[in-house]
Amino acid sequence: MAKENVQKMMGVMGSVFAHTGKITKEDAMELSGLSPEEFEKVYIKAGKVAEKIYDGKEHKYDEIFNHMADEMSEYMKKISGFGIA
Repeated sequence: MAKENVQKMMGVMGSVFAHTGKITKEDAMELSGLSPEEFEKVYIKAGKVAEKIYDGKEHKYDEIFNHMADEMSEYMKKISGFGIA
């Protein structure tokens, strides 16, 4: 179970870079090791992060890890019993 949640966290992280055009969606899925169905769920979460760091006017990369932590906290709680903090 811990491995799957780590893969989901990796999927969110890789997918942020896919949403910003740095890698392809397929590359992000490959990096995560998730099934296509599970990957789609984390890809949606990554889209929320991408929206927060790039609002069309400016890049807000200084907050990227905080936004990723928000989206990945459910997976971290399943691994450690605690959120990311």
